[in-house]
Amino acid sequence: MRYVGLDCLCSRCGWRLARFEIDSRHEAFDPVQVSERLPNTAVIERKSIDEPDGCTRVRYKLLCPRCRHSPVIRAERIDRVLAQHYEQNAFDKIVTMSV
Repeated sequence: MRYVGLDCLCSRCGWRLARFEIDSRHEAFDPVQVSERLPNTAVIERKSIDEPDGCTRVRYKLLCPRCRHSPVIRAERIDRVLAQHYEQNAFDKIVTMSV
């Protein structure tokens, strides 16, 4: 499968909490194309927040099933990491990030 994925790892115990990915057949990175690779069972809350500047931001609250660490990650951070590592036609490229 042609995609670039981001594994979010628990910063305390290293457990994989969630994966987000983008299809790499596009010419350039497009944050609209980023999606969750389901099942992301550690994602306990997805919340859209309307900002005063008119933007809608998404945040994910995670819960590690191993150590109960509960980090929060914003979609902008996920997009930023995937954009840095995006390569057109990449084949199963996975990067990791501790949260």
